[in-house]
Amino acid sequence: MPDPLDSDIRRKAFNKFKGVLNGSEAAIPDGEVVQQASGTLTARFTASLIPANSRVVDLTAGLGVNTLWFSKKASHVTAIELNPHRAEVLEENLRNAGIRNVDVVAANCLEWLSDNTISPQDATKAFDIAYVDPSRRSDSGKRVFLFDDCSPSLSAVINLFQGRTSRLLVKASPLLDISSIFKEFPQTTTIYVLESHNEVKELLIDMDLSLDPSSQPEAATIPRTVKCVMLPEPVAESSALPEPGAESSALPEPGAESSALSETGAESSALSETGVESAALSETGAESAALSETGAERKALSDGGTAIVWEFPFDESSEPTPVFYLKSSEEVHPGCYVYEPSPSIMKAAGFNRLQSYFPELKKFSPNTHLFMGNELFADFPGKIFRVDALLRSSDLKKMKGSRASVISRNHPAKASELEARYRLKSSDTTYLIAATIGSSKLILSASRLP
Repeated sequence: MPDPLDSDIRRKAFNKFKGVLNGSEAAIPDGEVVQQASGTLTARFTASLIPANSRVVDLTAGLGVNTLWFSKKASHVTAIELNPHRAEVLEENLRNAGIRNVDVVAANCLEWLSDNTISPQDATKAFDIAYVDPSRRSDSGKRVFLFDDCSPSLSAVINLFQGRTSRLLVKASPLLDISSIFKEFPQTTTIYVLESHNEVKELLIDMDLSLDPSSQPEAATIPRTVKCVMLPEPVAESSALPEPGAESSALPEPGAESSALSETGAESSALSETGVESAALSETGAESAALSETGAERKALSDGGTAIVWEFPFDESSEPTPVFYLKSSEEVHPGCYVYEPSPSIMKAAGFNRLQSYFPELKKFSPNTHLFMGNELFADFPGKIFRVDALLRSSDLKKMKGSRASVISRNHPAKASELEARYRLKSSDTTYLIAATIGSSKLILSASRLP
């Protein structure tokens, strides 16, 4: 009998199961659920936010990638899946992998919540944390991203959980406006902007459902943050799952010292010399962390990888950190460094707060989101270039047909126009940077640093 799933779907499923299942042996219900499922990079980070030995409900299990990662941290997971066939396949994969702390329920999650949330004292109260990934496909199959167009309704989920579960994690489209999320859902305390391979993959919304959204004075005092997360590739591929609760790696409170128990049970914490917080898992699963002078964090993940987290306060009522700009293009010279913020920083509009981490850097101009400095800061979140030369028109003509990638920021000439005009071929190391400083338009030749 011919395989109904093509090799591309099976390859994607294999990659999404990395670290939790042997993808070559796992059953796959259909191609659509594979396309919609979370990737291993984002799922394992989401699981890192789950407190050890907690009781979790995954309201939209699908392929089960998030459910599988949750099972590594939680004492018990309830996985709800609308499609009976997908629920059956997930049960099969869990059974074959020997995972016993997950119960699969084939049901509409809203109906299931309604049937199981008669009062705050019922069984649903047993959940410490809930996760939902609303479907971003309409009934006609069209892609959608607004919560009102997704299924299940996020507002309905919140209403059914209100007073029964204090914490809700929501996967959301990277196309959503971050400020609008905070306004629409005042229970939101943190929004994670998850980035890998120089691309924002998704937003992860962390809500505290114990907050009273009708109490505006109280809500105004709640610290709200945006955390930009650079996700690493898995460092190991393993289908073996540790015992639930073996690892604990919750993010520290903003500005608070992060600490953990050593093998002996003693608390250990120290300042890093680089100014970036580091955290790593010991062989026993205990997490060791150090407090950064800047507040940036290196967050250990369950497979030994490390995510880098940059935190920014969200408060539209206050002025952001003062920004210092270059006074003229003459401050840019060969040998200096140009810094381009990463996509997650740009998505979070954190470019004007980066100087709280790197006060030595100066921004090109208010609308040119590039920075310049005479020192090298290797931990800058984004691309780093060393300026080789400031180019004149005659220099550009000499470059025709050569290899150079182009970046254009607030410059009359778009990157595609410069590439076409000078017949440039893409390069991983040599760049032309077209930008505006004050009233000056300039083009730099620069080398990207690894």
